[in-house]
Amino acid sequence: MNARVRILVWQIAVIGGVCWFLFFFRLGAFGLVAADEPRYAQVAREMFARHDWIVPTLNGQPWLEKPVLLYWKISNSYALFGVSDWAARVPCAFDALALVLVVFFFMRRFRPGSELGAGLITASSASVVAFARGASTDMLLASYFSIAMLAWWTWLET
Repeated sequence: MNARVRILVWQIAVIGGVCWFLFFFRLGAFGLVAADEPRYAQVAREMFARHDWIVPTLNGQPWLEKPVLLYWKISNSYALFGVSDWAARVPCAFDALALVLVVFFFMRRFRPGSELGAGLITASSASVVAFARGASTDMLLASYFSIAMLAWWTWLET
């Protein structure tokens, strides 16, 4: 393994460790909070229990307030990890991790030498940490929009 690959592996390990601590550590230590988190988790639980992937329901009534992607992701998390508060929050934590990795590799491509700092700054931003640790649509919207903007910039530059 040459020095460049060794540095890349070390940087990704640092990013992964920081993201694990900020996004995943004790993710289910407290219950679902506020009004939205329990509601979204319940809609996903009903979707998972009924195997109805088209129309989300809340207490048996159609719930068409938000796009269905979050409910699909939480339902899949329930299938993998079981129904729990932790499983409801995992998809948003993975989306935050994806955002950090995309920022890292984007900066590695366009501003070599600044990729570790950019990844750590993104991972430690207060809103990224907060939204990554909650079951809400905010992290999905922020991560996918940011990744799309970085993809557009990549297209523009190349």
